[in-house]
Amino acid sequence: MSSDYRGVLAGVLENLGIPDPDRTCLAMYLEGLKENSDNTFDGSAHAIFDFYNATNFKSITIMTLDDINAYIDFLKAQPWKETVKDGYQRRVKAWFHRAMKDFAARKIMITDWFAYVDNPFSARKAKKHADSMQITIDMDNKENIKALTDAELDTIINMSKLKAKWFQILLLILKYTGMRVSEAITIRLKNMDMKERVIGTGVVRNGRKSGKVLFFVPAHVATEIKSYTILLEKNEEWLFPAKISRNYMPRSTADSAILNFSRKISVKFSSHQFRHTLIKNREIKKHCPSHINEFLQNQEVTGTQAQFYRERNFTLRDRRDLYDLYNPYS
Repeated sequence: MSSDYRGVLAGVLENLGIPDPDRTCLAMYLEGLKENSDNTFDGSAHAIFDFYNATNFKSITIMTLDDINAYIDFLKAQPWKETVKDGYQRRVKAWFHRAMKDFAARKIMITDWFAYVDNPFSARKAKKHADSMQITIDMDNKENIKALTDAELDTIINMSKLKAKWFQILLLILKYTGMRVSEAITIRLKNMDMKERVIGTGVVRNGRKSGKVLFFVPAHVATEIKSYTILLEKNEEWLFPAKISRNYMPRSTADSAILNFSRKISVKFSSHQFRHTLIKNREIKKHCPSHINEFLQNQEVTGTQAQFYRERNFTLRDRRDLYDLYNPYS
């Protein structure tokens, strides 16, 4: 990307009324996004422009959490289309988890405007504020989660075969295990045994599960996973490695890939719908009792069966047999 393009961006931002030093730093930030992805550039740019509109183009150098709340109120007042129920949620996520966090960090490196003790804004503070708000959003939308139909599942899995192999494997794992994305991206190769068709995982950092939890896959999925692992580097640690570090894939990468794929195939879905669909299909197609459903999803079993599950020492084979018995996709 040439410096001329940065100058064009800066000119556009000036015409929009965005003040300096924000204008210069924002032009550099968006320039970097444009090099990586047009979709990332568009999403972050719109999120940032909305903020300046909501705060009457107030400089980010004097931003407070009150300004963040003004931005949230601004978004809530927008006429989101009924067909994009989570448009508001996506914009909020783009704002906090990508645009503002990265932009603020870039400004800290480029200028000394943030280098004073009483800085009213920090990426950490905004992230914490966003997470508490995101929980509220998720709770509001929880009842709106619908199970995917068999036709939708078939379309998603079949069309994923045209994408990168890692993406196809990720969707297969989500469909057949009901894992959360945060659990799937933190799978270590050493915790997998495709002969036994078992995957041990757990959220590595700041997750709700501190220990390893077990999930199972059918034989044909185990075969697909095994063929994929052959393609990984010899000393790779993670099933889904990051491109530019020796770590696991960032959650944002997986979420963005799923969102973009959903739009292209015209089947609106989220990663969590695989989990919801698996649980529902076990119940409807296999008449799976709720306590077994909870057990297979590594949830704490409730009700009258709770003590039985706490006291019984289930073997790996016991758990796999239960998985196979109640697999609604077999």
